[in-house]
Amino acid sequence: MPGKTLADLKRNPRDVTYAESRRILEDHGWAVREGTRHGAIAHKRDRTFAFPRPKRSRLLAVYVRRAIQVIEEED
Repeated sequence: MPGKTLADLKRNPRDVTYAESRRILEDHGWAVREGTRHGAIAHKRDRTFAFPRPKRSRLLAVYVRRAIQVIEEED
């Protein structure tokens, strides 16, 4: 089964794992690296976006919506 797409994230931002969010950012040209303390940091051109490593299995919807917004602004 292929991974989730950006449209899937828009449809249901509450059911996204940390790995899925990283993969989608990387698919849209963002360079993602692990942060030292709390999560990951994504870079593209002069933009930076940080998102936390969740304590549970899923990211909070607010971080997924922010990632969608950042991806759409750059594309």
